[in-house]
Amino acid sequence: TLRDTIFTPDKDALLEVYAPWCGHCKQLEKEYNRLARKLQKEGLTEYITLAKIDGTVNDSPIGSMDWTRFPTVYFIKAGTREAVTYEGETTAKGLWKYLQKHATVGKGIQVMLKRRKRLKNLQERWLESTKMMESMQKSLMDLPLSGSEKRGMQKIYLEKKKMLDVMHKELMDMSGSRKRGTDSYVA
Repeated sequence: TLRDTIFTPDKDALLEVYAPWCGHCKQLEKEYNRLARKLQKEGLTEYITLAKIDGTVNDSPIGSMDWTRFPTVYFIKAGTREAVTYEGETTAKGLWKYLQKHATVGKGIQVMLKRRKRLKNLQERWLESTKMMESMQKSLMDLPLSGSEKRGMQKIYLEKKKMLDVMHKELMDMSGSRKRGTDSYVA
């Protein structure tokens, strides 16, 4: 039942109450679908339920939820029986910001987004550095350098390689590809 779907001990829920004839509801439907794709992409569907009900043919699952206008969106925090009327912007972006602030996993969402941004930045830096290292290695092989010039370039190359190795380990740790506390890598 709807009650069992939105009132759970371990998942927050957003409930959209709509009317099939309502133009604002049709616009919200597009935004609600965008939000659903965002939750799917971010791996949050196990923490947040998106539900909807036709308010013209269905009664409220509990007395404290009463709709007189369409659309109406309610937020239900995991483990509660309290539905809070969402009064914010009825866009995917507005709903997403609300979830980041109010959802049980809200702080986790913010941490995860910062972590992903940092990971992406590290990946870009690592890729740039890898290209530079390949170029430097080619130069060492192809250029007619004196012994001291080659040793100087080899020293720089080894320093940069150490930096790349450190970045690589950090990337693997952040992406979860490296087993914690070991130097072995998981394929």
